[in-house]
Amino acid sequence: MESRLRRRLEMRQGDLRHAGHAMTVFFERLLHVTSDLSGRFTRAFAERLFRAKESVARTEQVLRQVDPKRVLARGYGLVSLNGVLVKDALKLELGVDVQVQLARGSFDSKVIKVRSPYVS
Repeated sequence: MESRLRRRLEMRQGDLRHAGHAMTVFFERLLHVTSDLSGRFTRAFAERLFRAKESVARTEQVLRQVDPKRVLARGYGLVSLNGVLVKDALKLELGVDVQVQLARGSFDSKVIKVRSPYVS
């Protein structure tokens, strides 16, 4: 009986060793997969961040190009009537006072002639 118990104990010890080894292999694989996924995530995140920074830089460049102050500095003016930008000369009436904003200062002006956009 003692020998039978001893054999069963040895079998259980073998089972435990086998289970311990299997768990070790499992956790080593899990560690490898986790490490691999972490590296892939880090690379993907870095690439995404890089593309986002490039996109922001391009957007900033476009916004700088169309900044009204830069447009005015190139010699353009903003014409307004009663505080509202004028976008269509044909909607202005003769004799009306308009305000013109330039890069450096502004002035008032009176409409003396209105031309069609198709006639120079």
